[in-house]
Amino acid sequence: MDKILCFGDCNVDILIPINEIPVEGGCTISSEYIINMGGSGLNTVVAMNRLRLKPVMISQVGRDIFGSLLLNFLKTQGLDTDYINESDFPTGLVVGLVAPDGEKRWISVRGNAADLHIKEYDTNLLRQSNVLFISGVNLVEKGPSRETAIMMARHLREKGGIVFLDPNIRVPTWEIDDDVKGAFERIYSYIDVLLPNEKELELLGEKQNVHESALSVLSSGVSSIWVKLGGKGCAYYTKNSSITFPANKVKVVDTSGAGDAFNAAVIYGTVSGFSAEETGIFANLFASHVVTKYGTTQALPGDIDIECMILETKKST
Repeated sequence: MDKILCFGDCNVDILIPINEIPVEGGCTISSEYIINMGGSGLNTVVAMNRLRLKPVMISQVGRDIFGSLLLNFLKTQGLDTDYINESDFPTGLVVGLVAPDGEKRWISVRGNAADLHIKEYDTNLLRQSNVLFISGVNLVEKGPSRETAIMMARHLREKGGIVFLDPNIRVPTWEIDDDVKGAFERIYSYIDVLLPNEKELELLGEKQNVHESALSVLSSGVSSIWVKLGGKGCAYYTKNSSITFPANKVKVVDTSGAGDAFNAAVIYGTVSGFSAEETGIFANLFASHVVTKYGTTQALPGDIDIECMILETKKST
């Protein structure tokens, strides 16, 4: 199997479970905190590795304690760090406040993060792969990495490869400016599979519902869309068809990393030759396992669980 390239963000995530959001000047008490190695790019790479794919992370970290933590973590996972540069810019840090229902409010210390300052890529590495995953943080959080992401997508697509994009839009008011919209519009024609959540798709499609937004984005050049619907499951769209997959019933503890696990499962299904029906069922199973535990990569299923999910997928189709 060819290497699967992942161009995206590496962060240190600090998750703090809370019972309620404090009022202005108030305080809420938590009895624990969880430190994760995270970022959509890193989470997706680790999940792909768990699925026995061959992911290669392309990113950048700072020459600081957080950067060292990230590099050491990836090495303990058996992942190649040769294409993760060290920079004088700081490593990204993200703090998540986790509500009792598992949903989060984020504080992102990424305004000048190292992974936003990647100005070039290894063309020889791209020649060794036919699959590229891009975390849209490189498009949303403005920096040199935006142009690099677009160039890599074009390179892969022009040589007949498959390009996946998770929009990964993290904004305080669910609004994006014309500059960010323009960045997505420039990359759409190189994207085979878009992996948004419901709000991201409606932002990008500029419509009031998922179906109309999907058709709008597809008309802009994207080949297909897998949209994450949270507790409602997921849906698959092409220009000529759509399929909806209901969610699996599980007890939700923490939704961190579920979307990234979904990304990895869709990539796995695609490169393994699964049908759309098989891919949707498997991706739902894989992602639903993650929400039953705290953490991101720590919550990923093990080998036996994955084998059971594949068997269940095959039996269901």
